[in-house]
Amino acid sequence: RFILQVALDSLDRMIALAPRTMVFAHYGLVHNALDHLRLARSQLLLWVKGIAQTAMVEESQREAAFVAWLRQRDEQYRNVNLLPPDIQARERYFLGNTLRGRMACVDSLSSEER
Repeated sequence: RFILQVALDSLDRMIALAPRTMVFAHYGLVHNALDHLRLARSQLLLWVKGIAQTAMVEESQREAAFVAWLRQRDEQYRNVNLLPPDIQARERYFLGNTLRGRMACVDSLSSEER
């Protein structure tokens, strides 16, 4: 179960530590850790907003609507088109899991939190 406030609190605690470096699984070491953490926090909020705004779309069309929403608003996600087709397919699968997992979270948020 995804709990937005827990995720935000975790990112805020990491940001407060002001790390210079950080290691990502399946990627490796980055030297601008704070930039990555701040981006992760803002993207998390952006994606929750996108999920909330596309929540009323017919379920069979919701993922496509969310992807279109992200491509218009998320400068990072927009780059998914630059990946090789097999990696794009994998990322789309993960995005579907993210969408389904966060729908319950978004459903539990007040209109102000959305």
